[in-house]
Amino acid sequence: MPKWAQVVTWFNPVTYFIEVMRMVVLKGSGFNDIARHLGIISIFALVLNGWAVMSYRKRT
Repeated sequence: MPKWAQVVTWFNPVTYFIEVMRMVVLKGSGFNDIARHLGIISIFALVLNGWAVMSYRKRT
């Protein structure tokens, strides 16, 4: 994969989820092995959900 495409995938949370699934299913990795990826996924969740809450406007 070209270097620019690798950089773009760092901003896609699905990339980390797929990597976790590969590590668990294929390698039998434990929690310590996937903790970094789960942390990154959690940061994505907090940022994107926070952004959604902040941008939501209740209309009457």
